Amino acid sequence: MTQLTYTEETVPIDLLKEDAELRSLVPPNNMRDQIAASIAKNGQTLPIDVDEDYTIIDGYTRVEI
Repeated sequence: MTQLTYTEETVPIDLLKEDAELRSLVPPNNMRDQIAASIAKNGQTLPIDVDEDYTIIDGYTRVEI
């Protein structure tokens, strides 16, 4: 059985990579304005999920904002 691990680190946004296939799975976000306002007010509070190569798994909208 494979054990999943999680490491939290802060990296420059320039290291993040998009995957066309994963990106295509992201539905249109109807809360974009609210997310942008929250990030402007509170900063980035939710992590961007990436794999070991810094390819984005979840958080495409937050990265765009």
